[in-house]
Amino acid sequence: DSKYYIEHLTNLTAVTGWALKMFDATGKLLPAGALDLSFLSMPGNMNSCLEVDAKVFNGQYCLVYIVIVPKGKNTIKTAGDLHADTLQRLGALSPPEVLGMISKLSVQSPIRMGVCVPSSCSPGDVSTGLGSLVNQNLDLGNFNIMFFPGLCQTNDLPELLDRDYAVFGVVACFGLVVIIGTVLDLLLRFFGQAYLPELLLQIFQGFSLYTVVTKIFRVTPNKDRLGCINGIRFLSMSWVIIGHTYLSITSFSPFLANPTIILEFFDRFWMRLVTNATPSVDSFFLIGATLLAYLTLKELGKQQQDGGRSSCGSSVMFWVLFYVHRYLRLTGVYAMAIALNISLGKFLIQGPIGYSKAEAEACAEAWYTNLLYINNFNTALDKPNCMGHTWYMANDMQMFILSPPLIYLMHRMPKIGMAVVAVLVSASTGLRAYLFDTLPEADHFDNIYIKPWTRFGSYGIGLMLGCLLYMTKDSKKPINKLVVILGWLVSLITMFCVIYVYHKDEEMTLGAFVIYQSVHRNVWSLALAWMIFACAKGYGGPIDKFLSWGCWAPLAKLSYSCYLMHHAVLFFANDMPTYRVMVSQPYMVYLCVANIAWAMFAGFLMVVLFEAPTMHMEKLLFGFLGVAKLPSVVKYKLE
Repeated sequence: DSKYYIEHLTNLTAVTGWALKMFDATGKLLPAGALDLSFLSMPGNMNSCLEVDAKVFNGQYCLVYIVIVPKGKNTIKTAGDLHADTLQRLGALSPPEVLGMISKLSVQSPIRMGVCVPSSCSPGDVSTGLGSLVNQNLDLGNFNIMFFPGLCQTNDLPELLDRDYAVFGVVACFGLVVIIGTVLDLLLRFFGQAYLPELLLQIFQGFSLYTVVTKIFRVTPNKDRLGCINGIRFLSMSWVIIGHTYLSITSFSPFLANPTIILEFFDRFWMRLVTNATPSVDSFFLIGATLLAYLTLKELGKQQQDGGRSSCGSSVMFWVLFYVHRYLRLTGVYAMAIALNISLGKFLIQGPIGYSKAEAEACAEAWYTNLLYINNFNTALDKPNCMGHTWYMANDMQMFILSPPLIYLMHRMPKIGMAVVAVLVSASTGLRAYLFDTLPEADHFDNIYIKPWTRFGSYGIGLMLGCLLYMTKDSKKPINKLVVILGWLVSLITMFCVIYVYHKDEEMTLGAFVIYQSVHRNVWSLALAWMIFACAKGYGGPIDKFLSWGCWAPLAKLSYSCYLMHHAVLFFANDMPTYRVMVSQPYMVYLCVANIAWAMFAGFLMVVLFEAPTMHMEKLLFGFLGVAKLPSVVKYKLE
């Protein structure tokens, strides 16, 4: 088929239209803006390629990754960082220097080129054929060009596998019970309960779109004065998405027409709010642990009042349900997000790069590590990362599993319990310092960033905050005004310093680097803990009014599903452009706002279709097993 294509392309007397179309759809070297490194992306025209019908074959669009390496090297190793001034002098370099520069750059960010080939060619055929053609006919001196196959796609529909039928069947079942629940709920709403059995409503009303959406948008006063957490949760979620949006331009970017501008983005002082956005995750660790400790201590206190001190927390069933509820609460919608990534993703419109497809393949292989919450150990398990951002959930679950002894100790002996947690936080901080001092930078993410023993600091501070809030929930003793003022000043200044003191590319002594990296997350969490405590005790002023604003409550309820789905939104946004994107700050601001909006919408769909139904199924399960009451029916007043 390739010979057939070449014959029709090179026959100058009778060149066929489809052959010209295939050639035209293939990326070309040295596009406009080469000095801005636009040659790193040569996408060609994917849509035009897929329209080709040569009778004996169809057009197939393949993305090829190109790396220029010195002769004699069969492996690719990072050649070092490129500096902005070197990139700016690219036009003044001699040809050998330019080639060496491109070689270094292509190792770190391979050149991506779209080629249009016959549909009978495999990805390996494409990369091997291009490699042979170029290296045999082009003398690059001391360098070779290596080609690596990427995604190849035609207009053919993806093959349906057994697992796809299973996923679609489960989705159909969810859709069916949601429809039934909605119909019954509307009948109850407008016609009353005269002809509807109570048990039928108990089973199905919790699936109703009307009931679920009403609960999402219902805003009620927080009797524990913790409404500020809603604002913190949504703003932290937005911060995560903004940070990942900017990160995506460097790590899983669309085709870029001016990649050098990224260096300018991250050199600006105010952009440290984005480059140092990782404390946003510590905010979630803090919030989660605070609510866990506070609510569990409240329940233990209630048990103590009802059954006496000796029986408090001693019920095996209490702690069994403690774990079962948590696992079911988080895992139902999580499993559906993974399943949709694997099966539904490949039927969505695919762009030329194939980020969504790569995610689907990783999840098809490693899904069980996510559902066991051990996916932050996937490197040791030699597994790909499925939904890589969910390392956070693995850490959160692992620390949750170890939390009951600490919470129970804080309930029985609060001061001793908090002291034990403080020791564990200190140990985690010391371990971070040791690892940052001894490990190379390449090992930091896998050995420090995503491991529970180095992320416990924020979680432990949250446990202590929850205990403090519980111990003082009935206290009317006022806090000294000077203490309040100093607390707010120290916390706000601390937050500013955590974000703006450090920049990765600025020179810093090893000691200063180790100190910052070992303590900045704990310091951030302590500052945020003060903010929550002050707001809960009535000393938040305008900050508390802003963070407790009722509009944050519905958005906060969507934050978990939004977190699950936001990477899928980023992949889709970066994968869809079939052309080079001219990046600018206004474009990035627009992209951040759009990604937040679409991620929240995707989270909303996941809540009403899967998260709320699985939570209702848990209540039904516990009800029918006799460990809890069946859900009550919400009655409506007929108008």
